[in-house]
Amino acid sequence: MKLNLKALSVATAALLAGGASLAANPVGFGGGNSSLAFVAMDNNGTPASLFVDLGFLFSDFAPGASLLTPGNTVSWNFNTNSVSVNGAAQPGTYNYSSQLTAFMQIAQAADVTYGVIAGSAAGYPDYFLTTGLPTATEVATQISSAGADNMRLVSEMYNKQAGLGTFGSTGFGAVALNGSDAAAVNNFGNFGPDGNWRLNLAWNATVAQGTANDLYFLDNDTYAVTKLAGQFNYDNGVLNFQTTSPVPEPSAFMMAMAGLAVLGYAGRRREPR
Repeated sequence: MKLNLKALSVATAALLAGGASLAANPVGFGGGNSSLAFVAMDNNGTPASLFVDLGFLFSDFAPGASLLTPGNTVSWNFNTNSVSVNGAAQPGTYNYSSQLTAFMQIAQAADVTYGVIAGSAAGYPDYFLTTGLPTATEVATQISSAGADNMRLVSEMYNKQAGLGTFGSTGFGAVALNGSDAAAVNNFGNFGPDGNWRLNLAWNATVAQGTANDLYFLDNDTYAVTKLAGQFNYDNGVLNFQTTSPVPEPSAFMMAMAGLAVLGYAGRRREPR
């Protein structure tokens, strides 16, 4: 599958040079290289939501990023305000724990769902990262529906977090809100209670905590949907990312099977009679 990343490279060149830097508020899609955001919600009973700036950028997890190479792990412990890459603590100020506590005072652990998102929408074409466990039919629907055209609207949710929770101070912050709040993740005008990017994603980007969540790259130029070689998993205030073996393209898989068939035939020819 061919990915058009030329525009992304141009739009984010300046930000890529410096990598993720300390920011008082999350960076939306419009700058071309948004903050990587963790979103969680509970829609049962009294609704609640949690938005966390993970301290990384869209480009850190987009196709070709070094963090997607096999063997890498990233861990965010919201309880202890710490982040590590391959076991090494990352520098920076992380202000997560108080908002996690506030969220869990409203939410029920059994009802919490979570996802991870980011985007680049400085100008056409747009690119997005989203989690989820879509079926083949849902992926096909997303490709045919051109839904990625309006996914940039979710950037408004990023802007609404400014100055709330622990945002507005030095470091990477978070905000817990009652689900009825105008800035809440599960508000229909932000991400939506079904985790479907304001009805622009064919599947739910969020899954129950404790469940592995796949990472996808969406290109609204070609409308391609690509599953990336990594998974997130969140449970009890700890989010982990681990690279996985890439899924081979159908053509590569068929070539490999053909090669094995030839080797098997050759082996049988060499067996003594």
